[in-house]
Amino acid sequence: MKAPEISLANVHVPLESIKPSSALPVTAYDKNGFRILLHFARECPPGRSDVLVVVVSMLNTAPLPVKNIVLQAAVPKSMKVKLQPPSGTELSPFNPIQPPAAITQVMLLANPAKVRGTVGFMLSLSDTLDVS
Repeated sequence: MKAPEISLANVHVPLESIKPSSALPVTAYDKNGFRILLHFARECPPGRSDVLVVVVSMLNTAPLPVKNIVLQAAVPKSMKVKLQPPSGTELSPFNPIQPPAAITQVMLLANPAKVRGTVGFMLSLSDTLDVS
């Protein structure tokens, strides 16, 4: 018998409704002043105990702007991932007098089999900042 199809099509979690967990954020990327942090939510979406809610924060601490930022995620076939629209696609240059600019994006991870898996990321942005 084939396993039921996992879908996140009808799942949406507003950023303002997310309560952070007590877990420390995970640094997914940190190079040349561009950083990606993963913040885990305390609760799953209503009726979807198989879905982990993660807030992705992208920060710029470099002296140059970062533009055309697009984050993509991939997971094993036993899981599904959905990235909700980001809060923006550009980060202004770092200013030491102000907090660093940030983009937030909600990521939903469905893992009904509760198997251990990895999330892969692909990041694209303009070449105003070399993050290679």
